[in-house]
Amino acid sequence: MCLSQVDRPQKACDGFTLIELIVVISIVTIMLLLAVPRFSDFFTSDDTARTLRWLIVKVRLLKTSAVREQKVYILHADMDSGRLWITDESMETEEEKTAAMEKGYTLPDDVKLVDVEFPQTGKVPAGTAEIVFYKRGFSDRAIIHIESMGDEMKSLFVEPFLSTVKVHDKYRSYNEDHI
Repeated sequence: MCLSQVDRPQKACDGFTLIELIVVISIVTIMLLLAVPRFSDFFTSDDTARTLRWLIVKVRLLKTSAVREQKVYILHADMDSGRLWITDESMETEEEKTAAMEKGYTLPDDVKLVDVEFPQTGKVPAGTAEIVFYKRGFSDRAIIHIESMGDEMKSLFVEPFLSTVKVHDKYRSYNEDHI
């Protein structure tokens, strides 16, 4: 006998009604439809976004490390091999510099380092470009251009006196008037 319904027969307490089940299943379905895309973005990160995060974090780290350790750091960007690595002024031998290059970050296959642009010297579309981070906390002014295989262009602005990196969703240059 059902405790809440003493007067009614036993079959009234056997389960949920069809309407209650439909409502609960509908609510759960809606919640899953909203949550699944967010979980998939969380677990499977885009290679371009991963590369952007690596660069943004390294620029911040290099600016603070240069001041804290009173060393000049250099971020090397090799357009030909798609490799990024860091050296500092204390590395004197070629073995140390080569070891730093081998420990560096290799871009994923679907991400390409297009060029690095400096306001005074222009673009470096091939070979290695060097962005210097100085002991007093500033750096060279540069734009790093990245392209994903889906032809999506990103421009990362490294500003001399700011620790943040501005990211634009298209190819931007210093020659543009609206920067």
